[in-house]
Amino acid sequence: MRSTVETPTPPLLYREPLDPPGIQFPQLGAIQARVCEVMRPTVPIVFLKLGGTWDMVIRDGRRVGSGNLDDDELLRIQEAVGLFRAQKRMERQAACKKLAGILYRQFLNTPPESSNVASHLASWCRDPRTEKTLGDYIDGPFIPLFSGDSSHLKSFLTVPMIMYILQLMLAHPTTPIKA
Repeated sequence: MRSTVETPTPPLLYREPLDPPGIQFPQLGAIQARVCEVMRPTVPIVFLKLGGTWDMVIRDGRRVGSGNLDDDELLRIQEAVGLFRAQKRMERQAACKKLAGILYRQFLNTPPESSNVASHLASWCRDPRTEKTLGDYIDGPFIPLFSGDSSHLKSFLTVPMIMYILQLMLAHPTTPIKA
């Protein structure tokens, strides 16, 4: 005999449509989306930078990330929430929880770079046989959620990233999200 107990649906943490600042998502039906896909030479995507030194620039003689959250900004926020002053386990947990909340709000307000993903990655993505670039295949915003070293990818940083990505995917299920 089967159980009739229903699994409760977890509530969404962010109830408004999740559109990063400055990005317009087309609202298309299935047939319209297929027609656009056939007629359009490029596929619209959203590209999220989630860390690493591959995209850093040299500023004042040192490598720094682009966007509003790099190594220096993360350190400033960590110090502000008292992460390094915390002596007891409960204090560290509370600081990490506060840090995760701040980072999640910051991710929600991260605007895309002024250049789109195709032009941002053009120098790295060129097929020497055909001379085609990434822009011949995709188009869309480049959003630097985190532009710091990947050694910082701990729970207080990855959990807010994952929440942002999942909610972006829920709000726009037909738009590919790449990172």
